[in-house]
Amino acid sequence: MKYYKRLSMDPHNPTTNRLAMNADGEIVTTSTNSIQIPRGTKLQRPTDVINGQLRYNTDNDWLEARIGLVWQKIRTVTPASITVQQLGNGNNEVSTFGPLNPQYSASYAAGDANVMVYIDNVYQIPGVNYTLGSASSVTTTLSQTAPVSTTTLFLNNMTNIVAGQTVTGSTYIPLGTTVTNVSTVSNSVHISNQTSGAISSGTSLLFSFNSSGTYINFTGTVPFKPVVAILGMDGNFPPYP
Repeated sequence: MKYYKRLSMDPHNPTTNRLAMNADGEIVTTSTNSIQIPRGTKLQRPTDVINGQLRYNTDNDWLEARIGLVWQKIRTVTPASITVQQLGNGNNEVSTFGPLNPQYSASYAAGDANVMVYIDNVYQIPGVNYTLGSASSVTTTLSQTAPVSTTTLFLNNMTNIVAGQTVTGSTYIPLGTTVTNVSTVSNSVHISNQTSGAISSGTSLLFSFNSSGTYINFTGTVPFKPVVAILGMDGNFPPYP
């Protein structure tokens, strides 16, 4: 018959059970005191990347653990700040708004419902009123010829044309030209560089979003109301350094 017993981790007192190891490797203790885990600065973090590592960060005064191969703060019940991101106003022409704050990418990956979206004070239903994803480029045509040295382009379609987009499609539009202002009244955009030659009416132009981040894509254009996204309400907060 073979007997198993706990292996005492105190060589000076082989009968103590304050910290011991069971035969299956489980570490147990009957102490009512506390245990001090490794502590140090961010620069003193272990260099080996192993999930499940646990330590106290003396730079920030918080517990942290290696989760998903990155260091994350172990949060307490202390309230955390929720971010309210203003995404501008609708104009009855735009249905894509963003990009969203990239620090909350864990929320976007989980699903549309992890971001609360409002148009003015009206809550939008995820998957019905909007989805989260990348922003598509927009192709439209000139409604009238753009002369040499102009910074104003008149377009046939203004849907999803917004300031900040890059404009391409003609050799007479200098590389790196962006939209600086949009007028839905005159169906025109102002661009950052002057045209170097006349561009004929009907020419197709491509308007591209500069960021590859996550956008709110509404199922229809948004009226003249502010668009707001609430980030972090699902408990996914920005990663810690």
